[in-house]
Amino acid sequence: MTKAVLKTWYDPKPDEIADRHGAFLQQLGQPTCLFIPGKDTSKVRAITTLLHGNEPSGLIAVHQWLKSHYESPEVNILIIIASVKTALTEPLYSYRHLPDERDLNRCFNPPYNDKQGEVAEAILNCLAEYQPEALLDIHNTSGNGPDFAVTINDSKPHQWLTSLFTGLMIKTDLRLGALMEVVDNIYPTVTIECGGAKTGQSHRTAFQGIQRYLHTPELFMANSFNQVQILYNPVRLELDNNINLDFCDQPVVGMDLTLRKDIERFNFGVVDGTVHLGWLNNGSDRLLKMSDLTGNDIFHDYFDIKGNTIYPSFPIQLFMITSNPVIAVDDCLFYAVRARH
Repeated sequence: MTKAVLKTWYDPKPDEIADRHGAFLQQLGQPTCLFIPGKDTSKVRAITTLLHGNEPSGLIAVHQWLKSHYESPEVNILIIIASVKTALTEPLYSYRHLPDERDLNRCFNPPYNDKQGEVAEAILNCLAEYQPEALLDIHNTSGNGPDFAVTINDSKPHQWLTSLFTGLMIKTDLRLGALMEVVDNIYPTVTIECGGAKTGQSHRTAFQGIQRYLHTPELFMANSFNQVQILYNPVRLELDNNINLDFCDQPVVGMDLTLRKDIERFNFGVVDGTVHLGWLNNGSDRLLKMSDLTGNDIFHDYFDIKGNTIYPSFPIQLFMITSNPVIAVDDCLFYAVRARH
């Protein structure tokens, strides 16, 4: 008999859950769907987390809630914990995805013909079966930035869901094969970036937001919610797989690109033409890619190269900056939007 891609655990009790989140992951052993009955059994709310194995705040918050939920949630709750084996690969919570596998949150469009595709398809099938009224996909930022949300829709329900966790929303037109892109037309879906993966504040942000989500009687009936700031249409700075990259306070000999060591401090800050971001070796700008929605290269629209030093061409706001070279090459170095005057 073939082992199910997605294990189901119905109504886990607090005393059945391992005391520590690492042991809880061991207890799960594979991608798992948890179902917790609520007071109103006619509705379901969904949470996905750990789509990336190195982003544990959602998992830690879910574990904390499961160990302490003496009060039933308002409605039925579906929690999908995805990249369990990736997260368990030593050192714990170190791998976004395993080296021989694709990024799970880039696999939600067909075909689903590899291991990660099968997990993505199983997650979609599980969500389709339960038809939640909303979905929160909980992540950590790639670097040590503050919390924010990402959506493909800026409707009031999306803003309401965002406000449970953070005051900042990024509305994107980029399409990468992420979960929210596939299901948002069925029910409101918001990706929550809780902040850096290694900070207690990020874990608290996740836990407090989850509590609000699970214990609010009517999600979208509240007369008011905290206003959120919305930034529109980010672009990504992507790096060629063969680039030689380093982070230093001065150009490093032999590197195609050297980024300033403190670049993460610009997360959600505005930088302009007076701020240098790093240094390029001669001709290495061909290894950097920034595209608009039609695929046109717009790197030189956003950045000027002056004597091999990189400067913004105009005021821009940067976010999701990472100083992890593996993530920078595998995903992107950062996102950027035009700064509002």
